[in-house]
Amino acid sequence: GFSARLSYLYQNDVLEQANNQYAALDEHTQPYSRWDFTAYQKLPWVEGLQLFLNINNITNEADLRYRNMDIDKYLSRAEYYGTTGELGIRYSP
Repeated sequence: GFSARLSYLYQNDVLEQANNQYAALDEHTQPYSRWDFTAYQKLPWVEGLQLFLNINNITNEADLRYRNMDIDKYLSRAEYYGTTGELGIRYSP
């Protein structure tokens, strides 16, 4: 009646925006990775009732985008999602 999963997401450098005139202005993402955890436990009182827990972005990774200005990279945008979690009871007849 118990199940758990630890998952890892990795996304490599992605070209987000291309500048046709100046390649130095192309915008890329930084490689991004994160860990997530999910667990379920069936509850004995009612058939189909379960307790669940979800934790996302355990390591609190930021999603960063850079503009290539010739040789150097310049941060153009940063998104911080933080670590999020859910705890609850689910019923599936």
